[in-house]
Amino acid sequence: MKKLLSLLLFSGAVLPVLAGALEIGFDKGTNPGWGFFIGMEAPGAQGNLVMMPEKVGIPALPAARLEGAFNNGGWYVGMSRNLQKPVPFGKLTIKLASWDYNAIVVRLVDSSGQTHQMLIWLRSGGEWKEGVWKEFVIKRPKLSPHYWGGANDGKWHGNLKSVMILVEGVGLMDRKKGQGFLYFNRIAIEAPEA
Repeated sequence: MKKLLSLLLFSGAVLPVLAGALEIGFDKGTNPGWGFFIGMEAPGAQGNLVMMPEKVGIPALPAARLEGAFNNGGWYVGMSRNLQKPVPFGKLTIKLASWDYNAIVVRLVDSSGQTHQMLIWLRSGGEWKEGVWKEFVIKRPKLSPHYWGGANDGKWHGNLKSVMILVEGVGLMDRKKGQGFLYFNRIAIEAPEA
């Protein structure tokens, strides 16, 4: 924790560090640098990333909403956060709520530029209640099942450069509806344990 705090203070990073975590989420009611993107491999997806003007979920908390619509095709939409300087990475904590999705995709980019992709099932590992906030922890992969770019070997290299969170049309609970919302509150990066 001291190493991470020292690194961030020395690097001039402006992100808040609380209890050893680098907070990059929306729990303050603002967007700390996340951008929206549409997967270009298959055209047709639509969506948006918006800060909610009022608190949402159970209990009501500040949040951003990732919107995805797949009625006209497309595979996925997402949000991405490039870090000003790569940071030591042990795990990522995501607090989210959804009425519409069964799963999300998380992509983490290491210092070599390699992307590590993981599928996170929202309804596994315990009871899921629609609209209730739930935390998910994604640990640094020892060997990624899906990876590309950079070192292109599936192994983690160095620090974390960026985070992407995607929703896919196939991840919708009601595929006929073809669209859905996913709400995010806290997102935090923690350094590896010493």
